[in-house]
Amino acid sequence: MYVIATDSRRKDEVLFMVDRNRQRASFWSNRLDDAMKYGYRAAAVQKAGKLRFNNARVLTLQDAARIAGDQAREREHERAMNDCEAGWDGHKGYF
Repeated sequence: MYVIATDSRRKDEVLFMVDRNRQRASFWSNRLDDAMKYGYRAAAVQKAGKLRFNNARVLTLQDAARIAGDQAREREHERAMNDCEAGWDGHKGYF
C-alpha cells in the first residue's frame, strides 16, 4: 500500500492526500486514517506527478505510519511543554 505525502506550508510537518469519499472538508490531512491508500505504486506515482507544489512524493504505508507517529509524539511533547511553561497561573486560560 502507498500514500501520497507533501510538506505543509505552515508547519514543519508532513501531510497526506485525503480520500475524498471519507472526508470532504480538505484535500490534505496530517492523520493517516483519512489518507488515500493506493494498491499500486505506479498509480500513486502518476497522481503525485500531477502535483507541483510542496514536494509531493509517494511513501509506503509503513514509512507514512512512522512519520505520522513521530509527528504525533512531537505534537504531544509541544503540548506538554506549553503546559509546563504556563507556570503557576496556567489555569487562567488566557495563554
